Amino acid sequence: MEKKSITADSDIVSAQIVSLKNKKIILKTEQNKYIEIEYPKSQQKKGSLKIFTEILKDIWHHHLWIPVNQKTNQLLRYDWLS
Repeated sequence: MEKKSITADSDIVSAQIVSLKNKKIILKTEQNKYIEIEYPKSQQKKGSLKIFTEILKDIWHHHLWIPVNQKTNQLLRYDWLS
């Protein structure tokens, strides 16, 4: 089985939140590329929007890296996003 190396052209990258504005998340990748994504539609419901925003703020202020698909401009759905 051939191993794939992770490069700057990879779809999935690690990124840190640098800003939250109007239901948009601005992220910076390890390669210093900026990505702007919209909140996931599943999180835009009235009740979950506030909670989701608080979670994003915690991730931002603790400088955590999160997985992002830079081709589709979407956060990857893992346990932290549910």
